[in-house]
Amino acid sequence: MKVLIIGFGNMGARHLQSILSEFKKVEAHVLELNRTVFLNNLKIIKVNQKKVIHHKDFNTIPKKMDFCVVATPSEPRFDIVNKLLEFEIDKFLLEKVVFQNDFQFENILNKIENSNKQIYCNFVSRYYKNFVELKQSLKAKKITMVVNGDDFGFACNSLHFIDLFEYFTNSKSIITNSVLLKDQRGNKRGENYVELNGELIAVTNKGDNLFIKNDVTKSEGLDLLIVTNDNLHVFKYKNKKHKKINVNDVEEFDFEIKYTSELTAEIYKDILNNNCLLPTLKQTRSAHSQFFGIINDALNLKQTDKCPIT
Repeated sequence: MKVLIIGFGNMGARHLQSILSEFKKVEAHVLELNRTVFLNNLKIIKVNQKKVIHHKDFNTIPKKMDFCVVATPSEPRFDIVNKLLEFEIDKFLLEKVVFQNDFQFENILNKIENSNKQIYCNFVSRYYKNFVELKQSLKAKKITMVVNGDDFGFACNSLHFIDLFEYFTNSKSIITNSVLLKDQRGNKRGENYVELNGELIAVTNKGDNLFIKNDVTKSEGLDLLIVTNDNLHVFKYKNKKHKKINVNDVEEFDFEIKYTSELTAEIYKDILNNNCLLPTLKQTRSAHSQFFGIINDALNLKQTDKCPIT
């Protein structure tokens, strides 16, 4: 297979690590502007640089690829995907936040509407074993989902939980309320990005509820609660435990979190077999667009402005 990784920071390197560990015959291409970053991350994942073809621009990349992962920050991703649509690539995996405003979603979706191109968004929680099993048991039950965490990167990561809420409920979420404040500590990705803290509330048309809140002064980790009419599920990310509680007893399980370094190859196989659990670009558009709205409101930006979340 021919695989192309755009952006070779920690995430890009882990995507490649997964592919190389699963497939024996891989022609691997990486587009990374910084040669030092490219070489350092190859060392981290213990891959010989002779096994990977390094590119500093699009001009040297072969036009035909089997699979492409775009693992850059959000700001350049729209231009990158636009450029990649000129290539013979049908299967894409994009990191989040996918784009920076709804116009960018509309532009790309219009371009791929009558094509065979499949673009998936890497909301990996849908692949966690505990969540897959829980979804099967929920069926048509209404749920209340509560996410309560410390300094977990509220703006950067809330979309993961909104998507997980949509996965559990098989419904589109509607953000009804939010209270957000800009984090004055800045963003580790650079001055083009900001972080926010606070809380948001979302619902579905069939009566499910989502609450997400963070408190940067705490250090207890992140907890996720799923409440149904007969059970309470508590997922503790810090110690990787899952408790199922009802009126009769309490059961405890390991909470298995899959990492990119072991997951990307599985996702690619599922894309090939048309049973990928991840949302497509079209399916995640609504959640992104609403999220852009509350972020831009909190930052006093226009709805058409680019949302500065990575």
